[in-house]
Amino acid sequence: MRNPAVLDLMQKIDVYPDPEMDKLIPHHRAARAEVFLKDGTKLTSDILDAKGEPENPGSSSDIFDKFRMLAGTVFKKDRVEKILERIDSLEKVKDLSELGRMLTAK
Repeated sequence: MRNPAVLDLMQKIDVYPDPEMDKLIPHHRAARAEVFLKDGTKLTSDILDAKGEPENPGSSSDIFDKFRMLAGTVFKKDRVEKILERIDSLEKVKDLSELGRMLTAK
């Protein structure tokens, strides 16, 4: 989090609970985002049960794509793919220590 543009944007963000969204708990997880433009326009977007929540699970492809995105910041692309190959064939793996080593940042 050293990117000046990101740090500047963070200063413009406020996070607070929304009683209307909180009423939906525990059956749903919801969030509301409001953006106020310089001309005074207010943009609002609500999300109910975002992808990845138990009520809206992501597919294996979604999960692998997210892993690629996040692990790609730590590991080289070929290592990420080897990890995913190992995870995809986990039921055939007899010893998880190799996977543990693969997941250890060096």
